[in-house]
This record gives sequence, structure tokens and C-alpha cells, in this order.
Amino acid sequence: MKRLIAAVALAGLLVPGLALSANIFEKVGTFDGQFLKIGVGARGAAMGGAFVAVADDATALYYNCAGIARIDTDRSELSLNHANWPAELNFDQVGYVFHMKKIPGAFGLHVRSLSMQPMEETTAYQPYGTGRTFDAGMMAFGATYARSFTDKFSAGVTANYIHEGLAELSNSTVAFDIGTLYDVGTA
Repeated sequence: MKRLIAAVALAGLLVPGLALSANIFEKVGTFDGQFLKIGVGARGAAMGGAFVAVADDATALYYNCAGIARIDTDRSELSLNHANWPAELNFDQVGYVFHMKKIPGAFGLHVRSLSMQPMEETTAYQPYGTGRTFDAGMMAFGATYARSFTDKFSAGVTANYIHEGLAELSNSTVAFDIGTLYDVGTA
């Protein structure tokens, strides 16, 4: 019995240490592309991002690309968003969904950007400015195709080009999003 109590006590001392060891890499991969987390559209924002499950308008280009397949084939949709953020940051988004005759499904194009006005450069030796300016900005644009395969199931794919820049430094990449929607039939 004493050995069992000692083993449980030892395990109790080790468990918190194991839990804390997982935090070693908590900040890995948390910088690039953060502007892609900024939601678009009042409805999706009001739903706290849960719009991914009911995406059925042009903002589905952001939330769930399969949702644009649910837009009526006889109409197109345009989504425009603009937000002024603290520190004079501007967030803009444009999304356009359309259909092409003789090709089943829906197509979408979108552009998102987070930008700022040029700032005066300062250094430790010139805290009042060097006379030069710099700016920073992030942009993503992409194309989407989505199709309904049945009256309950649709799928879509988006190809994105993402670019970030700060002063004379910049970085670009390509990313793909895949989305599906399945209507389980409940209201």
C-alpha cells in the first residue's frame, strides 16, 4: 500500500511538469499571415466565425469556399469591407462571386489587404527621425471554384497569393484552401 501511495504521489509531481513542457514552442509560427485571421462581413463577425457552417453569400470566400456554390446561378454577388484600425491601420476586402454559362459551379475572386500610411524612420541615435520613411502592408488575393454535387453537399477550393512587406523586406507565398458543406437537414 505504501508503494502505491508513493507511486501516485510521484506521478502527481510529474504531471504538472509534463504539461508545462508543451509550452516550449508556443510562439512558433505565430507571426506571418496574421492579417488572414481578420474576419469579413457583419454577419460572419456577429456569429463569431460560426458562419463557416452556413456560408451562403460572397463572404463565404473568406469563411468557407464551398459556400459560394449555394449562391443562385442567375445572380452574382459583391462584398466590400473597410475597417479603420488603431495605429492608423486600414483593412480592406473585396469579394466577387459569379457563374459562367455552360460551366457548372460558381467562381469567386477576392482581395484582402492590411495597410498603413508611411511612418518616419527613427533609430537609437536619431530618435527624432532620420528623414526617411517606411511602410508596411499585407495583401492576399485569390481565385475560388466551388460546386454543388448534390442538393446537400458542396465543395470548393481557393488558390491564394499572399504578400507581406515591411520597409525594404518582403515575403510572398501561395496557399490553398479546401472547404466542404453538408446540409444534415435540421433547421
